[in-house]
Amino acid sequence: MNPFGKLRVHPERLKWSRRMKKMPAILAAAVLFLIAPCAAGQLFSQEEPKGGVLKPEQIIAKIREAKGRQEFFKACADTLAQCKAYDDYESTVSEMNRLVARQKGADTTDILYYMIAKARSEELSYLAEKNDIESGRVYMSVNEKYYNEALDNLEKADQNTKSKDLSIDTYVLRFFIFKELFQAEKADAVFSEIVNRIMSYSPDKAERIARLNEVCRKFSDKGAADDAMKLKFAYASKADEESARMLSEEIRSGADKYFDEGNIKDANSAYNTYLDMAERYYDKDATAAKLMEIAEKYFNKSRFKDAVKYYSLHLLKYGTSQVADYAAYKLAVSYYDDRDYTGAAAKFDEFLKNYPNSVWFEKSFESLCRIYYETSNTEKALGYLQKLIDAYPRRDTNDYAFLLEGILYYGKADYDKALEVFRKIQQDFSKSAYLYVTDILITDIMDIKKGASPSYSFGSEDFYRVWEPYTAVNADIVVGEGAQIVENKDANPGEIYIKTKCGSNVAFTVANPGDLDSFNEYWQDKEDISRLPREIKTGTEKDLIYFTWSSADNGKFQEDKQTTSRVWQAPDTPGHYVITVNLGDMALVRPPDSGTRKDNPKTLAIHALVEK
Repeated sequence: MNPFGKLRVHPERLKWSRRMKKMPAILAAAVLFLIAPCAAGQLFSQEEPKGGVLKPEQIIAKIREAKGRQEFFKACADTLAQCKAYDDYESTVSEMNRLVARQKGADTTDILYYMIAKARSEELSYLAEKNDIESGRVYMSVNEKYYNEALDNLEKADQNTKSKDLSIDTYVLRFFIFKELFQAEKADAVFSEIVNRIMSYSPDKAERIARLNEVCRKFSDKGAADDAMKLKFAYASKADEESARMLSEEIRSGADKYFDEGNIKDANSAYNTYLDMAERYYDKDATAAKLMEIAEKYFNKSRFKDAVKYYSLHLLKYGTSQVADYAAYKLAVSYYDDRDYTGAAAKFDEFLKNYPNSVWFEKSFESLCRIYYETSNTEKALGYLQKLIDAYPRRDTNDYAFLLEGILYYGKADYDKALEVFRKIQQDFSKSAYLYVTDILITDIMDIKKGASPSYSFGSEDFYRVWEPYTAVNADIVVGEGAQIVENKDANPGEIYIKTKCGSNVAFTVANPGDLDSFNEYWQDKEDISRLPREIKTGTEKDLIYFTWSSADNGKFQEDKQTTSRVWQAPDTPGHYVITVNLGDMALVRPPDSGTRKDNPKTLAIHALVEK
């Protein structure tokens, strides 16, 4: 007898389970049946679930011809695979039952019991998948009887078999039957027994793992990938540490595969199982590193919501790790890239307070400044920026906050206040990367005071622009006294080669920096915002460029200022040295403008061949 007891399946529970998705078609057919008996009769003849293609003598012949257990098992399985209709399953079960009666005590009887159970399970699945009333009627009339019959035969198979493989298979099929019938407690009990039987499958560790993986594949093939992960987790909890670690890495490999295939749901499930296992079988630092790897994978694939989840988990579990500041920074960036600017502002502000000495402080500070600039009206943005400046008065990063303040004043045509802020940057931040931007804006304001029009726009109350990049950031390097340019056929764009003497002073100038962005300008009727915006014009405008110089070791600049012209002193030791100029654009877009002006940064390289 079935040790789990007779099933009492409530018909309504089955009818309103996963088969809900089939109800529209069934209801439509029911209407036809009620209002047009003849048409309904035709429908039944077309959708009839009977009409088998296998003959009883064919079933018996194939199975009787089999020699040995392995061939017998395959013959039974092949027969089931040929069942295409209700009558096929009925005939197959009937003939298998006859064989059981004839060969009681034979060493293949256990296989027949198992195959009868499998046939009944597949038959019910077949009826459930059919999208017609007749199949549904048959299913409702036989499901309780056939499920009980399947469970009884599985019990007989398990009692009569000496095969550990078949014994495990009987429990796997039991598990899916109980899952199908929403018998959670019984499914859990069977699940635990599957683990126990795999544990006792063989004294050889590799054979146990191989059998575990085979069962997990069956779970996955049935659409139960989560249960496959749970099975490995449950097995690992009872296995030795080496096996547990091996299984955890198998789960990680499976998760990576799901991720690479774009199957994010299963990837998440597998990664979560993996992390649960890693906590048990790896030390804290190793587990923290593994969690960070997963967070980075999601971030690099622009799956920012998932990245938020894993960076947050890293901070929750490993908030004192050496990379906690990096995790906190990337968490804030993930919110920003996901366009959750409120969340990003909160996380950047939290970062600045918690990690004042982090190498990521400057980037976080500038990111928070940019959020305030891009998402707040002028007065609020000025207030937020000033609070940041007051909170961190001695930081060199304040030059960016001051620059945005000056641009806001420039945008509201308060040119005197803008000049005051820009001149403060020149006086107090001699090493700022934004000195060139400041010089350009000061020059433009002086021209405006003489009657010229502003050269730059930062939002408008009456119009708005939709921006997009147009010309890549670019500039030239002019080499002055102290060196000569040499030709190099292998030079890449943006690279120049020079030759100079040890200890020589060489003058360089960044010339013709440029970045032209395009826009479409629109007018919106404020009195009737339901009207579509009207395009006014298209055009281009120069973006503001900033740059930073960097010198190779042993060489140095005479003045530590990020200006357009620099004098570099060559090292006293001959060799090949590289000086770089990193170009970037401000790409500032304020509401009501939209779009992006962000071009890829560019690096110019000077290869200095220093001779005696």
